[in-house]
Amino acid sequence: NPKYEAYLIDGNDGRGIDVGYLVKSSRVKVVKIEQFGKDAKFKNPVDKDEDILNDRPPLMLQVKIENRAGGEPFPLTVITNHLKSFLGYNDLKDGGLRVRTKKKLQAEFLANFVQERQKANPSENIVLLGDFNAYQFNDGITDIIGTIKGKPATAEEILMPSPDLVDPDLIDLVDLIQSDQRYSFDGNAQVLDHVLINEPMRKFLVGFGYGRFNADFPEIYRNDQNRVERYSDHDAAVAYFKFGGAK
Repeated sequence: NPKYEAYLIDGNDGRGIDVGYLVKSSRVKVVKIEQFGKDAKFKNPVDKDEDILNDRPPLMLQVKIENRAGGEPFPLTVITNHLKSFLGYNDLKDGGLRVRTKKKLQAEFLANFVQERQKANPSENIVLLGDFNAYQFNDGITDIIGTIKGKPATAEEILMPSPDLVDPDLIDLVDLIQSDQRYSFDGNAQVLDHVLINEPMRKFLVGFGYGRFNADFPEIYRNDQNRVERYSDHDAAVAYFKFGGAK
């Protein structure tokens, strides 16, 4: 019995999509679980209404991981995310500007949150993960991952730039793997799923990659109940860390 426990807090998504965790309680002690940004609003640039910023608000989990070598438990802060999709992103007649603005402001909101924690405790071990619905590079319009990392594209590079809000910068683990492995969504050569770490976590990193059960398999497998491939339209981002004497 691996003794996994589920943690989930309802958000704002009308379809009931939320973010959550499965925690191996036999080794990991949950210190705190907190959702943030549920009540955050932004001004819709199209109709000037106050709209919800985070349909699926970020969920922060603070844990202590057992040190099997007998030392102190390893403290870790994880923030899981599911940002706004690209749906309507390029359709300016039907709210494309609203979608672009929302994605940009979501990235700035998350960047500010992380920076506040880094300032309050520079040694805190922080991991951000999830479906960011953004590439590891800017798309010429916004720079979601760059903003969250602390390396946003400039006004000369994109239409809707963001300020540099994060220092020290975060590290996107997809930047560390081979270029031919940088894909995670529905059979396309694109990354939407990321794991970002802050500088204190760098020394514990062992490896990173994607669990291949989607993009490498034909679409027809989705209709075969005897196969496990293609049950999701995403390949899972998997990061490996080693904490002290842990194995």
